[in-house]
Amino acid sequence: SSLLAEFAEALVARDKHKIEKLSKSIIVEMGSFEFIDVAATASGFHGVVRIADATGIPVVNDMSLGVSSELNVDHFYASGLGDRGT
Repeated sequence: SSLLAEFAEALVARDKHKIEKLSKSIIVEMGSFEFIDVAATASGFHGVVRIADATGIPVVNDMSLGVSSELNVDHFYASGLGDRGT
């Protein structure tokens, strides 16, 4: 659903206003239990990234630099959030 994609993008962008608005829309359109599933899934992905960070897996290393530039990863808006190891 495009509603779920918008919610995921709002989470990545950390847009609190949009997250609140979309949360209410998801609950109205899909139900509160389904919203819990949506939020839990998003939390799981966020948690995996935090676990990788905590274990010291480097986001930027010699191998990732080549791949990142080849894939033009820096154009993604989340790359500008500044909370990834550089």
